[in-house]
Amino acid sequence: MTILQKFIENNNLSFQEGQRNASIVILCGFALYNEISIQKIHAAINDKDYTPEVQIELSRVYEYAERNIYGEYWNSEDAKTRYKF
Repeated sequence: MTILQKFIENNNLSFQEGQRNASIVILCGFALYNEISIQKIHAAINDKDYTPEVQIELSRVYEYAERNIYGEYWNSEDAKTRYKF
């Protein structure tokens, strides 16, 4: 199990419609914090959740999160109390 797969499981992230965007934002920020590529994020999402919509949203969000330094959030006390990592 990869660090991303473990993070997804430990934090109950869902890629179903209605929860997809929030989970992808969280996952992209965490991946950027750990200097993990978008390709490895794609690989970490299980097959049943890996829909074309997830692929599109993931690419869009990752680029935005990278430009806006979302990885920095994971250094905060808030991140450490809200998420398991």
